[in-house]
Amino acid sequence: MNVLASTKLTGTDKVILRHIDRYRFTVREAIARLPEFFQNTPHEIDVRLQRLEDAGFIASTWLYAKRNCFILTNKGANRIRGSVPDRDAQSPLSEATKVRRFAALTFCCLTSIRRQRLTASELSEHVTGVNGSDADTPYYITLDEAPTRLGFLRVDLGGQGRWDRISAKCQQDVRDHANDPNWLPWIASNRFEVTLVTALPHKAERLHHALSQQEHPPPIPIRITAIPELLYLIAPPPA
Repeated sequence: MNVLASTKLTGTDKVILRHIDRYRFTVREAIARLPEFFQNTPHEIDVRLQRLEDAGFIASTWLYAKRNCFILTNKGANRIRGSVPDRDAQSPLSEATKVRRFAALTFCCLTSIRRQRLTASELSEHVTGVNGSDADTPYYITLDEAPTRLGFLRVDLGGQGRWDRISAKCQQDVRDHANDPNWLPWIASNRFEVTLVTALPHKAERLHHALSQQEHPPPIPIRITAIPELLYLIAPPPA
């Protein structure tokens, strides 16, 4: 029987659940990038995910055409966090939430640079005086750099929308952090950055050009990254 009928989880089962809990959802390709699964084939990962879904620890939901993502159920959240219910299990994910979470997952787990999204408690440990409370905290840490860097991730939900508006939001993100004394040690040591993720490469180029032409360089570097796959969520093609 290929179901966790006894609800006993293996160590690698728990790795998957903790990963989903960190990013609030995942896709198979992100699981394959975890060190514990480097030697697994796509089929073997699919079997693991199906077992967890059959046992009620995770649920599969639509991401975009011909692609699903996985979220924790209340049962899975309870196993990882204790008795705290998972609000994602109560209602379907909004499209904006899917875009933000897929952007964060892709940026952190599916590029050549390894990063990790920070939970609220981890953020508080890294930055004294900052108390994160949102389950979808927009902060990340680099894993392959020494010294490590922290970053704030902003996701452009506008598709073909006006580039100047998102540019203004990024600059406000810089001001907000630069004016918060809790962040000054990270900023002074050049270990903090603001990253904007957008779906369109030409929009990323336009934003990069506009920000680089400012008369006074910002006190915090702004990274612009294009993830074209986001367009499937922001502006899906007609069926």
